[in-house]
Amino acid sequence: LRGVAVLPARLAPFDPTLELAATPGTTASKTVRLANRGGVSIERVSLALVGPGRAAFVLGRNDCGLLTADAVCAVDVTFAPDAPGTYSAALEGQIAGSLSVRVPLRGVAGTPAELSVSPARWSYGRALLTGDGKTKTFSVTNRGQTPTAPLAFALDGPDRGDFRIACDHCSGAALSGEGAGCLLEVVFAPASLGAKSAWLDLRPTDGVGGTRVELAGMAVAPPRLAVEPNPIDFGVQPLGFCPTNLTVSV
Repeated sequence: LRGVAVLPARLAPFDPTLELAATPGTTASKTVRLANRGGVSIERVSLALVGPGRAAFVLGRNDCGLLTADAVCAVDVTFAPDAPGTYSAALEGQIAGSLSVRVPLRGVAGTPAELSVSPARWSYGRALLTGDGKTKTFSVTNRGQTPTAPLAFALDGPDRGDFRIACDHCSGAALSGEGAGCLLEVVFAPASLGAKSAWLDLRPTDGVGGTRVELAGMAVAPPRLAVEPNPIDFGVQPLGFCPTNLTVSV
């Protein structure tokens, strides 16, 4: 007689827990991999979602059918929240009606990325036509709970050529949630006289959470001194007489 003792079929996850994040109305997916750590085949694996937050999770692709010893299968789990909050559930796998594995699921649904700029609009006041211009620093903040896509900025409007982005710590940055921010400087350097207006568009590359800053300024000519009379002529003054006084206006 000869006997071989083997371990019973047993499912084991590659990752002990699964965490996903999405904004309400969007989805996020990950794959759960399960291995048969026993010595005999599993004819069929029954998978189900359980727990208070299970309605926010959906099972997708599932190739956990017949599973030989040490074989691996995969099932896709999608997190699809309809409101902000934290959702808890679990993926349970049963073999022949008995619980074999339980993978905790945690989903975090944060508010979408939302850019805020301080100040939201700015008037530079009067700036000299031939001067170095006036500079204003703007603080850009993500007020949402999820990160932004990389940021991009552009000046637009009827007089956009009279404004320029100077020191830029924001372009290409992806701001994490909960108040993360960066700084940006815009210079008003007019090329012609008169009232000027433009705006600064903040555009995350995915189009989510953008905003606009209104800009204004007045271009004025530099001061010019005038002297009256010009030239100043004292005429012919004889020697020895009292001096002649003239009033000059500047």
